[in-house]
Amino acid sequence: MADTRPNYSTPSAVRSVTSYPARRGFKQAVDPALDHVVGVEDAIDIHCHAHEGQQDALGVAKLASKSGMQGILYKTIVGRKDPAGTVGGVRSALESWCEEKGLTPVHVWPGSSVTQGFLSKIEPAWSAKMLNAGVIALWMPNNTSANTLSIVGGKPSAWDKTADPNAHTEPLSWAESLKYGHYLLDDKSRLLPEIEEIFRIATTAMRRSFLAIRPSRSTGRWRSSVRRSASKRESSTIPSAPLST
Repeated sequence: MADTRPNYSTPSAVRSVTSYPARRGFKQAVDPALDHVVGVEDAIDIHCHAHEGQQDALGVAKLASKSGMQGILYKTIVGRKDPAGTVGGVRSALESWCEEKGLTPVHVWPGSSVTQGFLSKIEPAWSAKMLNAGVIALWMPNNTSANTLSIVGGKPSAWDKTADPNAHTEPLSWAESLKYGHYLLDDKSRLLPEIEEIFRIATTAMRRSFLAIRPSRSTGRWRSSVRRSASKRESSTIPSAPLST
């Protein structure tokens, strides 16, 4: 049977063509000899990766401080089981370094995923633990989501420890995607109870939850969940991402 599910990913040709106006309109004064970034004064990075194999958390914070940025929210960081503690260490080291250099340290904040990786259950207790430890933002599944696996595939070593760590699959079937990834809806396209509970916990704690969902199917249910949890206070946002859960 042909796969009739909608594909929300942007076609390559469209993505390439639409990138030109943005690129041509960007005229930053770039000097390779500078040790800071031009034009980011007072900016806040709300999606910084600093886990294993990515950029160094302290190094990024030093560069941001030299560049006059306001803050960095680490979506991921080495030591994912205690992101708040790890960011606390980065903050302490950064403050000492900035004092020595006569700079104002950039604000640094910890974020966390609501999952603990592929094949792990989504458990509200994990999110509550992260928030209580000092995490200020929660991300719903993205790279571990079933929808992402069905559109772009994934690294099989994430769910099979015997797989080649350098391998990457083609887009998986929907059955395989559900087997290895996370999906936030039940068979009636309603948010799962554990997802509702995470929103309740997050809004009660006045934290932010970053949610990647299928806009056409889940946006209304998500908004209803937030309204029930937070009354007039809405503390969650939806990025317009094609790789939705």
